[in-house]
Amino acid sequence: MSSSRRQRVIHGPLHDCDTCGAQFLFHEQLILHMTDEGHWPTCEFCGDRFRRVNALEIHVEAKHHFWCKVCRKTFATQRGLIDHMEAKGHRGPIHKCRNCNAMFGTVAGRDAHQTEKGH
Repeated sequence: MSSSRRQRVIHGPLHDCDTCGAQFLFHEQLILHMTDEGHWPTCEFCGDRFRRVNALEIHVEAKHHFWCKVCRKTFATQRGLIDHMEAKGHRGPIHKCRNCNAMFGTVAGRDAHQTEKGH
């Protein structure tokens, strides 16, 4: 077989850009592309950047699980969110069901939901 008719064989998986879908043979090429094009998955809450979308999703779940829907400030705990909402006079659902993550404006509303659903 002549060299002009030879097929190129790629060994191993290609590295995909999560933002635009471009594929690269080497991981280093993907990193350069993401840096040059600004394609890093970025946290909307704190601006941290990640190499993969799933790393961003894990970050958001761990660090920004409780966030104020009025001003978008995030909190590591539900108590932090509740304290913020009360201090700032924000209105909205701040009491979360432990089983299904539904949010309620009052403790009584959450408790009624949990009783009704058998949580």
